[in-house]
Amino acid sequence: MDESSVMDWFNQHTPDKRVLLKKDGILFHQGDFPDFLYLVREGCIVMVKESPFGNPFITERLESSEFLGGFAVLGEFPYPATARAERPSVVEGYSAEKIRNALVAEISFRRGFFREIGVRVQDLQSRLLISPEPVKIRLARVIVSLCKKSRDMGLSSLGTDPVEIEVTRKSLSLMAGTSVESAIRLTRSWEKAGYLDLSKRGHVIVLSLDHFMNMTYENWSSAKE
Repeated sequence: MDESSVMDWFNQHTPDKRVLLKKDGILFHQGDFPDFLYLVREGCIVMVKESPFGNPFITERLESSEFLGGFAVLGEFPYPATARAERPSVVEGYSAEKIRNALVAEISFRRGFFREIGVRVQDLQSRLLISPEPVKIRLARVIVSLCKKSRDMGLSSLGTDPVEIEVTRKSLSLMAGTSVESAIRLTRSWEKAGYLDLSKRGHVIVLSLDHFMNMTYENWSSAKE
């Protein structure tokens, strides 16, 4: 059973709340009690966690048809990161009690839910383990990860065609654990070399995904396949 089973459940059940967020609007803060699991209907939500040194780090970047707050709702512990809208967004909230009851009663929902949670844990672990690597490799891994995600969500096709990602370089820097200045400098150098197109504000168009895959020894294999 795949993530489509999870979306089927959300589409068949009425949300308990609907929230409209402006750019940089906060859905909930790190440490808040998890009353709801949220589904992104429109826009993009980033999960921002403060490190022990006070530096923010994006743990997840969630777009339309993806849910957030699952870890906290399952464990009944505070949200581990702050949910912020990267661009104007619409999210729907489902009560923690409703989600926990569905996980007990509906096998297909449970399987799809835990599969999605597992994929996210693997992605986060892989990014945390690369922290000693050079900044350019960390940033390349983020670019590859976002391209793979757009393919998994049906937003791009497998092959040599350019992949357009709606993301700011600030978000790229927070996902790679580096400064905005470093992300700007590196992406500009990749643009000059013909690997990226940065002409569209708020977007990164990857012209040569093979270049970044070769840098990181990545391939198109995915836990969702």
